[in-house]
Amino acid sequence: GEQYDSIKALAKRAGNELAEQCFHNLEPVITREPFGTADSAFGQALVKKKIGMYAANPIISKGKPIGVLELFFRQGQIDLDRSLHFLSAMAAQAAIAIENAQTFYDLQKANLDLSQAYESILESWALSLEQRGLESPGHTQRVIGLALELGRAAGVRDEELPHLRRGALLHDIGMLFFPDCFLQKAGALTADEIALLHQHPQFAYDALYKIAYLRPALEIPLYHHE
Repeated sequence: GEQYDSIKALAKRAGNELAEQCFHNLEPVITREPFGTADSAFGQALVKKKIGMYAANPIISKGKPIGVLELFFRQGQIDLDRSLHFLSAMAAQAAIAIENAQTFYDLQKANLDLSQAYESILESWALSLEQRGLESPGHTQRVIGLALELGRAAGVRDEELPHLRRGALLHDIGMLFFPDCFLQKAGALTADEIALLHQHPQFAYDALYKIAYLRPALEIPLYHHE
């Protein structure tokens, strides 16, 4: 409560050498009044707040200290063994909670990094269409903008818009499966060549379906000429 908050403020301002000792030595620290030497600002602050005993236990994760758990006891009868057992158990639980939180953060970051890597690869594929002269400069980005605008107007949920964007990004990706000599043929294409060219949506779908990350977006490459 308010009393503990004032102790924390004093400890922060005075410098808690007892917590530092606990942290660096990886051992519990227990002390009673007068809390060390007379020139200890932290000890004087505890005395002023009528704290009868101070205990600290290191929070250890994978053999390394990551924090300190502290207990402040007012004057009066203290069950020391029980209090220290409680402090040690809480420090162990705190270490587990912190480790779980860090693991969750690391997993989220890894997923974000992987997602960004996927998006970069997809954008590179789409850019290669323009570099090969198969799309006009900026065509794919214009399609993406129109697709998202249409999706929002049609009531597509926000969580589905990334799939819509990827589908628009990949809408002509099937063209990459044709060699330059075919697509840049000097003369007119034969009927068989035109029929083959019309299969580029299916080529894209068949090639990308094995990537689970892209499946929700593949209806756009598959049906974008319908």
